[in-house]
Amino acid sequence: MIISRGGRAVAGFALGVVGDPYAQAASDLADMQETAKYATAQAGAGDLDGAVKQYQTAGANGVAVLGPEIDAVGAPQTKQHTQHAAMLNDKLATIAKAAPATVNDAADAQGILSSMIDDYLMAIQVGRAAQDVSAPKRASMWPVVIVPAAVGGLLILVRRKYESHGSHSARR
Repeated sequence: MIISRGGRAVAGFALGVVGDPYAQAASDLADMQETAKYATAQAGAGDLDGAVKQYQTAGANGVAVLGPEIDAVGAPQTKQHTQHAAMLNDKLATIAKAAPATVNDAADAQGILSSMIDDYLMAIQVGRAAQDVSAPKRASMWPVVIVPAAVGGLLILVRRKYESHGSHSARR
């Protein structure tokens, strides 16, 4: 559970495991990439209509779920990338609407979805950089322990951070 203040996540303060606030978005992006691979296989097998629909579905899911998920973490620098992906999705949605899909339609849809994936990947990278979150390994450098303390019958959670500026032998 991430704790927030003023609608923004408080970096490095959570109940449970401290980790990457973009982990869910990265997982959803990986799902989007798998859908793109599946659609490419469909196109290769000759199912051009199915492939274009898969690309369009992946794009629509990206705009409905992935973009807002990335922006919700709170780094304003992500919005230009997620908004660009949404604009690309508008173009993707118009491919092969009136007629059966052609090879060119499938190639265009693949290219647009690939650009959207690049935008989402960039948004996650920019967001991590803005919030100084590189990878879950970084959290292990500054472990946070939640210690319950009672004051006048009120349970308070106290944030304690181990300092590890020196070598590991300094903690022994």
